[in-house]
Amino acid sequence: MRFPSTFTTSHRDHSDSRVAFLMLLMWLGGERLGNMHGHFGTGWSPSRISQIVSHISAWISQTWLHLVSFKGAENHLLSPDQLQRYAQINHEKGCPMEDCWGFIDGTLRRIARPVRCQENAYNGWKHLHALNYQFLTTPDGLVWVIGPEDGAVHDVYVLRAPGLNEWLEIHSHTPEGQPLYLYGDSGYPNYPRIRSPYKGPNVTSSETASNREMSSYRITVEWTIGSVVCLFPRLDNHRLQKALHGAILRDFHIACLLCNALTCVSGSETSQYYRTNTPSLQEYFKPDYRRCKGQG
Repeated sequence: MRFPSTFTTSHRDHSDSRVAFLMLLMWLGGERLGNMHGHFGTGWSPSRISQIVSHISAWISQTWLHLVSFKGAENHLLSPDQLQRYAQINHEKGCPMEDCWGFIDGTLRRIARPVRCQENAYNGWKHLHALNYQFLTTPDGLVWVIGPEDGAVHDVYVLRAPGLNEWLEIHSHTPEGQPLYLYGDSGYPNYPRIRSPYKGPNVTSSETASNREMSSYRITVEWTIGSVVCLFPRLDNHRLQKALHGAILRDFHIACLLCNALTCVSGSETSQYYRTNTPSLQEYFKPDYRRCKGQG
């Protein structure tokens, strides 16, 4: 991830980047600040550790979080060449759709009950306070994140808000311009570049069989969501997820980025299922070309 050798916070706390990264991993693993200082010797108070964790998190966010956003990915990980390759991998595995390059699914992540604006986060279907994320996954096991939005918001709104449909209409195609598609569950309407199962009273037996087959491939996005919270238990402890503290979005996106990095190193359940190669770390960690262009 090309860390600087040392991180220095605004409070002039210094830390070797390897120590700072270890602190971040412990934090995402669910360790409380009050229990962490004993691992790093004298002089590491909870407040100092908190400053270091916040600083390295901000650095990662500024430097690398574009890698878990679909915006701008058309020039790197989601280029037309890559999307065509993903569709070929899906189809060669037996996926009925020849033009499906990835899968999309939503997940509600429970949070602690907010002290203000509780109704915005309250999901009446699940009867809990939550935030709504959308995940995109590809056959090599990489993940992209959309959101979060308030738990009261339906998945369809989450898709509309960040401009995914517009991005798909412009960029989801082969190098020759043939349309390519994402596939979601029955909760998704059929957008121009998102397909979902056949629905309605007139579904044929062949369409039912296709739905069943597609479901066996779409489950890979659920594997990915599960792996993120399994690797980083803090995200699955709703009592530690406090919306008004502002770190929820940062932590979740960084966790997804680190999961992608681990996939690059050792593969994932999804890449093993498809028996496909993953990018190397050097191929994955490419700077944001838009930021570089702006600085130039």
